[in-house]
Amino acid sequence: MPNRAVETKVLQRDGTSKVTRPPTKPEPNDWFWMGAAFAGSFALALLAVTIHGVNFKSLILALRLTGRWSFLPFWLAYAGGAMATLFGRTFVPLANRRRQFGLAYAAALSGHLGLIAIFYLRASHLPLSGKLLFFFLTAACWTYVLTLFSFGGLAAKLGAANWRALRFVGMNYILYAFWSDFGPATFHPGTSDTLVHTLAYTPFALMALAAPLLAVGAFVVRRWRTSRTGHAPSADTLATDRSEARAS
Repeated sequence: MPNRAVETKVLQRDGTSKVTRPPTKPEPNDWFWMGAAFAGSFALALLAVTIHGVNFKSLILALRLTGRWSFLPFWLAYAGGAMATLFGRTFVPLANRRRQFGLAYAAALSGHLGLIAIFYLRASHLPLSGKLLFFFLTAACWTYVLTLFSFGGLAAKLGAANWRALRFVGMNYILYAFWSDFGPATFHPGTSDTLVHTLAYTPFALMALAAPLLAVGAFVVRRWRTSRTGHAPSADTLATDRSEARAS
């Protein structure tokens, strides 16, 4: 998940920054984020069983709930840094926790994949097969590859430039997998219960569309700022500039 290899500048609310090194193994705080995310998936699965009982209907509901639950920390891991760059210091805590959000996503996805395994073991027909199944399994593999490399030892050996490239490809592949789930269903509902379907898919499809737009916007702002000052700005610097502009 997002993790600048070798060293990371953590932004402070007072405009300063400190340099930290990524951990070589999970820290207690990491286990908390992963445990909470996995517990959330488990709780949603129990909620589905409470509503429908132990049957395929509850399993399908649990899959839908846990899939969306896992998307939320992934989205924050993907877009948190861009939001801090574009909108200022209010979102700096999100940028500084991108790695934890990424680990939380991997843990939440594990619960979702466990339910998928149960579904495949009990289903009389497979909902996904062939190329489509390979596509989503590849996204899951990217999740665990990035999780593995989010710890400092492997990322440092890979090198900063190679790690950034790996992270870029992996994160965008995963995002496209989420869009492939939410997007087509949003624009081609195929159900009579339009309101429920809209609420179940449209917000997540819009988030999947917004994430790369935020990333591109943040990239443009950083390049523009760098061309003016000769160095890349922090989110706090950009926030200060906007505050001064409003004051004038």
